[in-house]
Amino acid sequence: MEQVFTASFLGSTCFAIHLPEKIRVRQARAGFESQQLSEEKSRELSSWRKHKEMCEKSYVQKLKLASENNISKACRISGLSRTRLYQLIQKYDVKFS
Repeated sequence: MEQVFTASFLGSTCFAIHLPEKIRVRQARAGFESQQLSEEKSRELSSWRKHKEMCEKSYVQKLKLASENNISKACRISGLSRTRLYQLIQKYDVKFS
């Protein structure tokens, strides 16, 4: 490793090819493992639209419980307009009774 930094024929720039093979192999393996992990994590994530819908549905269901099935109270708690709340109720088939 010290040879890489002291070799005058390299000039002021050091490239990966100038490093010992053992270090280059280790770096290549680390990059490959990192790429595999990021691919696995991206498979675990759902699309933005699907995630948003899951959150909205969960929120409307919790809002129903918190408002004791009262639309006016649900609007006050959430800050949503009555029209928008009805749209979400219909979209996610949540029964306010």
